[in-house]
Amino acid sequence: MPPEEMRMARGLASFAAVALLAACASNTPPPRAPDRVLQPVGRTQAPAAVQPAPSRTGPLRIALLAPLSGDFADAGRDLVNGAAMALFETPGADAEIMAFDTKGDAEAARTALAAAVDGRADVVVGPLFGRNAGAIAPDLAAAGLAALAFSNDGGAAGPNVVVMGRAVETETARIVRQAADDGARAIAVFGRRDAVGLAAAAQAMAEASATPGLVVSPALYDAGAGYTDIAREVQRLVSARGAATGTTARSAALESELDAAVDPAIALAARGADPADPESGLYRDLADLYRRMTSGGASREQATAAALQRYRAATSVGGGRVDAVLLTVGGAELSTVAPMFQLYDADTAGIRLLGLGNWVEMDPARARELHGGRYPAEAPGGDFEARYQAAYGQPPSELSAVAYDAARLALRAGDGFGTPRPTPMSAFATAGEVEGAHGPVRMSAGGLALRPLEVLELQPTGLVPVDPPRIVEPALPAGAPVS
Repeated sequence: MPPEEMRMARGLASFAAVALLAACASNTPPPRAPDRVLQPVGRTQAPAAVQPAPSRTGPLRIALLAPLSGDFADAGRDLVNGAAMALFETPGADAEIMAFDTKGDAEAARTALAAAVDGRADVVVGPLFGRNAGAIAPDLAAAGLAALAFSNDGGAAGPNVVVMGRAVETETARIVRQAADDGARAIAVFGRRDAVGLAAAAQAMAEASATPGLVVSPALYDAGAGYTDIAREVQRLVSARGAATGTTARSAALESELDAAVDPAIALAARGADPADPESGLYRDLADLYRRMTSGGASREQATAAALQRYRAATSVGGGRVDAVLLTVGGAELSTVAPMFQLYDADTAGIRLLGLGNWVEMDPARARELHGGRYPAEAPGGDFEARYQAAYGQPPSELSAVAYDAARLALRAGDGFGTPRPTPMSAFATAGEVEGAHGPVRMSAGGLALRPLEVLELQPTGLVPVDPPRIVEPALPAGAPVS
């Protein structure tokens, strides 16, 4: 091993050992940390309130919140390793890392954050779980800190939290956008009504709001739905593909009204002002959609067409016709649901199946029901695995790569001349792209980590790239705050 790699390996291993030992209850002082790595700080209970830390100078102090003990200690070790590697691979970085044990528990995460504030942390990387990130969010705000959470729960993103894992929202935006570029005009989101299904449906509808002429219809089923109920819904989606679209009397009347209106947005808002109309909320949403599209450069005709499309989809006008179905389930459930579309000849009807990143688990040679289907995937690149293996003697986990990316972004955001301390959330947006474990990484306007995703198609002979890797900024839901 070259001398530089030997030095890195010794330093990284030493840092990991220090972090893990500090998490254990002991009366023996822990060993001295290597250069640029501060000793983790212990704490037995959280204070009544977390006070904001003053602005300061000197080395950037990164607080690493991870489960260093308990059931998730192995994950914590991978996170420590990935973050430490990012620090040692950033030459000239004036920064230090402090590790704090969350034990994988929300209350322990709050205690760890309080200790980090006492340690005058400038930025937080972690914690691991979305629920823990949500638990510390108020304390982050009180301390003026921002956190780069290791979670993939997009719902945990907020004014003080960036979600660094590959969230459902980013995958949905990528595959829906590609399907629309490929000509799809009506997409159904099909799967269980759970966190993944609801997140995918919400993001797909946000994409429809930002894409003129695209209609998205959620078709989620309850957890207790049986095979027959799910199959019946699949049959409805497939059979509706060939149904005549047409319009009802209500949609025709709305179309005439908007054509005659001086300002269609005002006409829609007027309908939305009637509290007795059960569709008043829908009209207000359509008015907002029209204004956003026209302010973004769309013509009156384009904005009106998009509003009518949204109205018809929301009121089930048009027979539910779909060009593509985004399946949100994975694993065994995907193997049960996908063949239903084959049973009812979805391919013959012209319906393309779409998926999320969990399709990577499917064997193209065996998953015949998914042939022709497409999904987003992170394109492999770089030699992160080899460098990690050389440093630690084992291959990296996905969490190691996420922690590496989070630490790299924290270092970049806090390195700017004149950047306030603690590092403000806005600094992550202005930091732009950093070179992560497998390629460029940056923060979205909604607080999600964005990485280049390619679109692959499953074929009997294997996976076929249909759209090269690129970063897609997920559309924000109407009224969503911009980080």
